[in-house]
Formats: sequence, C-alpha cells, structure tokens
Amino acid sequence: MENSKNSSLSKLVPVMLCFFAMGFVDLVGIASNYVKADLGLSVISILLVPDFLRTHRHADEPHWSEENRIA
Repeated sequence: MENSKNSSLSKLVPVMLCFFAMGFVDLVGIASNYVKADLGLSVISILLVPDFLRTHRHADEPHWSEENRIA
C-alpha cells in the first residue's frame, strides 16, 4: 500500500510543478500588458524587459572571467 502511495505521489508532483510554472508565466504576461499600457511602451520594448532584468541584475559584481582568473 505504501509503495502505491509513493508511486502516485511521484507522478503527481511533476504535473503540479508544471501547472505552477504555467501560472507564473501567465501572471508575468498579464503584468507586462499592464506595464505596457501604463507606460505607453511598444511591444518590442516590453519584450526586452525580462532580458534587461536578467542581464543587469548583478551589474556591481565582477565579470565571471575576472572572478575566476588564474593568477
């Protein structure tokens, strides 16, 4: 009985994580539409916002090659 419960749980967890990820993506899409409307941005500029946030998050940290350079 215990093995059957673990098996069904191991099949359910990945499905629930997928639903969570899809819900998060939906929320980001809705939020970006509101930001686009409020700030009067074009479609291209709103598509670049996630990339801008990803690339400039650690601007104050040294570049990877400088950090891991062999002296």
